[in-house]
Amino acid sequence: MAVMRLDHHEHARAMTGHATRFVRGALDLVLPPQCLACDALVRAPGTLCHACWDGSVFISAPLCAACGVPFEFDQAPEALCGACVRERARINRARAVFVYNDVSRNLAIGLKHRDRTHSAPALGRWLARAGR
Repeated sequence: MAVMRLDHHEHARAMTGHATRFVRGALDLVLPPQCLACDALVRAPGTLCHACWDGSVFISAPLCAACGVPFEFDQAPEALCGACVRERARINRARAVFVYNDVSRNLAIGLKHRDRTHSAPALGRWLARAGR
């Protein structure tokens, strides 16, 4: 029978992980995680509630290669919208995560004017994906 032994560093990492989960759980009891857009209670910090997730309209292809405005029909990846064809020199490349609506408005205003910097990691991940 093989006996598995943890060295000091592995044991310390395991204990740190347990302590982190315990503290996170205790903190969630005192200050439960809230939706980034509407403050409804959610299961995990840094997430949206079901209603806000369902109300989020993520922008994806097909879209204008320059300004990122979504197209209603399939287009070539390098296709430009009418405004960018007319004024090409103004924008090289711009992207947005969401179509502007109540959910995206609440997220943006919360970050900009309500000091909700805890939403920055999620918004950053979404923006990085939109920028690819």
